[in-house]
Amino acid sequence: MKAVRFTAWKTFPSIEEVPRPVPGPGEVLLKIAGAGACHSDVAVFEQFDESMGEQLAPAYTLGHENSGWIEEVGPGVTGVKVGDAFLSYGPIGCQHCPACSRGQDTYCYNAATQPYLATGLGRDGGMAEYMTVPARNLVPLGDADPITAAPLSDAGLTPYHAIKLALPKLAGGGKSALVIGLGGLGQIAVQILAALTGADIYATDMKPEAMAEAQKSGAIPIEGGEGQAERIREATGVRASTRCSTSSA
Repeated sequence: MKAVRFTAWKTFPSIEEVPRPVPGPGEVLLKIAGAGACHSDVAVFEQFDESMGEQLAPAYTLGHENSGWIEEVGPGVTGVKVGDAFLSYGPIGCQHCPACSRGQDTYCYNAATQPYLATGLGRDGGMAEYMTVPARNLVPLGDADPITAAPLSDAGLTPYHAIKLALPKLAGGGKSALVIGLGGLGQIAVQILAALTGADIYATDMKPEAMAEAQKSGAIPIEGGEGQAERIREATGVRASTRCSTSSA
């Protein structure tokens, strides 16, 4: 199968033919539907060097924002079947510590001793035709399109974490939320706020087309530039209860 491989530090990745992986105990083989390209992928081959340690050392297949259909089930895996569509949660911890038992692999107590950081970050990722992933890392997609859903496994989590922390302050009527920066993460933030809260959602950016896109998702656009702060105060009545700041990249 073809795969996008990170082969050496400070080296642009290459497309190579590699063997199709075989799922081990507790794993499944995903036929990749979509693999997001994250800035972290660029950092891996363009900025990182040997100082990052063995966990990120080449060679491996890039891609930590992945979704696909189950192609094969490994030993011991139950509750899923071939053809089902799933999102792949990237971080993989020891799977035994208290944090991992809660599904919080990013807080793994033994992260420093693991052979890799995540799928696509030290372990072969999803910029390939197939990828293995622990079954515990699968997130059912239901009716969502697995091809377009892939970035939700990482890019979608960034604004979600911020919004989740703010949810208690957004409960009840008369609350407002302000999203600053309407790049990919900001647009997702608007959608999550609309889905999870009843707050008035204000959104601001220097790009009119970005604000127009956010407006389609239910945001009230506020023009950026000179006088921006005053316009925000006037629109919200100085009632903004939280701020979800995101990258405009």
